Amino acid sequence: MELSRRILTYIFLSALIRFILADVPFPTCKLQNSDFETCLSSAIEEAVRMAKNGLPEYNIPPIDPIKLPALSVAAGSGVVEVAQDYEDIIVFGFSNFKINESHVDLEKKSLEFWTIHPEIIQKAKYRVNGKILMLPVYGNGDCSLSIVNSYTRHLIKFEETKKGDSIYFTPTSYRVNMIPEHASYVFKNLFDGNKLLGDNINKAINQEWRALFDEVGAGYQKEYAELFLEFTKNVFEKHPVKDIFLH
Repeated sequence: MELSRRILTYIFLSALIRFILADVPFPTCKLQNSDFETCLSSAIEEAVRMAKNGLPEYNIPPIDPIKLPALSVAAGSGVVEVAQDYEDIIVFGFSNFKINESHVDLEKKSLEFWTIHPEIIQKAKYRVNGKILMLPVYGNGDCSLSIVNSYTRHLIKFEETKKGDSIYFTPTSYRVNMIPEHASYVFKNLFDGNKLLGDNINKAINQEWRALFDEVGAGYQKEYAELFLEFTKNVFEKHPVKDIFLH
């Protein structure tokens, strides 16, 4: 029974690597080796880095940077009561990571792994209007967000499908949950360019970075997850399970 579970675990994790890279050389791992899980984590890391510049044959654009069209966040009711609109979002740093751990739930057909990113940088055009710490704030222009040491959970759920005589793993959902050690913001041109007011509000924002991230971060993570789900669907649909296993 234990051997069967290890074989199925291997199938799920090695599928993640092979679907991404297909015919591109990448590290392989042997099930019977004692360092099996460590090897797989390293192989997944390398696989993603090799896909950094995109895989046109799978309709996958470069994953570093990632481009997002827009994001809107309604004003909250806590410390940060600011309506926020972002567009032309560019995200750097997703390909630079280490896998901390990974787990497979065979009954639920899910793969969960945790990544640690030293720094993720987001740049965008913004428009904000509202209050921070009861202080009025408004402005529009360029902004940046630096997310430091993000411990990120990835959860992919699959369903088994059959096409002809072949079995496929089809991703049905992808969730991303980020837990940053720290985040810092820079909003340029607040108060129509008033430097004194802008510097003071930027200082207040960074003192309350966690509250702002909790509001904005949920929207970003949802956008990331939808994008990653589309990527995984693009590659998983092209290969039956039998073509991705080591024999």
